Amino acid sequence: MDDLERLEASRGKFLAAAGITGAALATGAWKTRSAGAAVAPGPFAAGRYLLALDGAAAGFLASVEGGEIVGEVVSEPGSATYYQKKHIGNVRYGEFALQLGFNMTPSVYDWISVSLLGTYERKNGAIVAADFNYVEKSRREFHDALITEVGFPALDAAANDPAYLVLKLAPDRTERKPGSGKQLSPVSASKQKQWLASNFRFQLDGLPTARVGKIDAFTIKQAVVTDDVGAARELAREPGKLEFPNLKITFAESDAAPWEAWHEDFVLDGNNGEKAERTGAIVFLAPNLEDELARVELHGVGIVSVEPETGDSAKETIRRVVAEVYCERMEFVFG
Repeated sequence: MDDLERLEASRGKFLAAAGITGAALATGAWKTRSAGAAVAPGPFAAGRYLLALDGAAAGFLASVEGGEIVGEVVSEPGSATYYQKKHIGNVRYGEFALQLGFNMTPSVYDWISVSLLGTYERKNGAIVAADFNYVEKSRREFHDALITEVGFPALDAAANDPAYLVLKLAPDRTERKPGSGKQLSPVSASKQKQWLASNFRFQLDGLPTARVGKIDAFTIKQAVVTDDVGAARELAREPGKLEFPNLKITFAESDAAPWEAWHEDFVLDGNNGEKAERTGAIVFLAPNLEDELARVELHGVGIVSVEPETGDSAKETIRRVVAEVYCERMEFVFG
């Protein structure tokens, strides 16, 4: 039994917690987390995990979770025994949750970009587990995977923490395979610069945004419909609609007047047709705050609310305001 199988046998699913080195290599350990808990970077531990897409190495991941293979238990009705007879029915393949920065090859970000445009690309690939010497120990291959979520972290101008995307993949099928025993080669990625939660810029047409200090975490979701018609034990998945979330933006109170005027006109006066919506962008920057790593372009933006930020009245701090906006669609642009 190899390293990966021992971890699977004892824990059931995996999570690799890691940081990114200057060479864009990450380490982590697969472990269980509670349902709904966020994937977060943690201490270095045994193992390195490589993402491969369509037969090519795409880069080392900060963390990995999921990908479990589960047989669904069916209770047999009308059993003549004093106990409930059971058997395995359909096979369910769990989603993968991958945590990554901007150290991957462009194939990863291109996949995200086309998925957010409603072009549903399915990918084959693998999560490859290696030891500290980058020797491949085992792999979990996935087939016909769709992106179901793209999660963006909270951005805060006062933070110095590394920032990561969380990418969820729903495969039609996965399978375990032994490792090749060969040493993995470093992956050449187009961006080797670390992304920090403080390195961002926000833009929205016609509004002051230079003093935007925070943007709450947000997740774009791709609904997936399961095709359970027929006798196949492996259920096919088909994409549904994309769900783009509202954004919460925090900025200095000194910039509040134009936002409040927009809110009054758009919400209270009812001038909220398509022509009154705005466009904008969230731009992710390199540590020099000049080079652009990626951006999320915002289309069809309308304001929902503008309220003072809840704070501690006993402390002398800059007064801030929180605006909530809806967004009809978002596009992801890398580089």
